[in-house]
Amino acid sequence: MKLDEFYVASIVKYRSIIALMQDFFSDMWENKKKDTKLHHAELELLLKETGFVPSAGIHRGHELISCPVE
Repeated sequence: MKLDEFYVASIVKYRSIIALMQDFFSDMWENKKKDTKLHHAELELLLKETGFVPSAGIHRGHELISCPVE
């Protein structure tokens, strides 16, 4: 089975974000209270590292609003 190069490159590039979100979902699934905390600071860092969000805090002339850090 041959996979599209763009698809593979995207999975590799965003692997750390995918893993973080999978861990969060798994933890939430097991938590009956459904009050699992998302690690916002770690997610923000990973999004910046991959270039998904600009690290300068400005996007198209608008200041980015960071999620509160735990």
